[in-house]
Amino acid sequence: MTRLLTWIVLEGALAWFLRHSTGLDTTHALMVWATLAATTTITHHTPRGTTARWPRDTHDKRPGARDDVSALSWTLFGKDDTASASAIRTLRTITTTRLHTHGIDLDDPTHAPQARALLGPDLHDLLHTPHARPPITTLEHHTTTLENLPPPPTPTHRRTRTHR
Repeated sequence: MTRLLTWIVLEGALAWFLRHSTGLDTTHALMVWATLAATTTITHHTPRGTTARWPRDTHDKRPGARDDVSALSWTLFGKDDTASASAIRTLRTITTTRLHTHGIDLDDPTHAPQARALLGPDLHDLLHTPHARPPITTLEHHTTTLENLPPPPTPTHRRTRTHR
């Protein structure tokens, strides 16, 4: 505590010296001293080697909660109003899942004509272009395209009775 008070007194002397040597008015000299004293007090009471961190969330996170929606929306935007790499990965994952319900494998070259016909050439080319960074509006358009995909064909199984 005496070390802290010593520093505050020395800072007051520095403020007094600045006032008389540079012609600083009393109000500004007191503001300089108060700022130095506050900084010294804060640094004196902060343990060495620690870094300030946000407190951890203690509430339970559930899938689909607002935190997930917020995190997803912030990860969509890259630089210069382009889609981020994680947004393109998410779009690719969703597209792969949607096409799988139609019996189409996005990564299989033999299924490329069917995927291109269902998705359209722009979305298909985007998903096969490495390091693509389209504008957000293009990503929005492609998301709408995925939402408007026709439902997958339902298999028609005839019910047959088995006689025993």
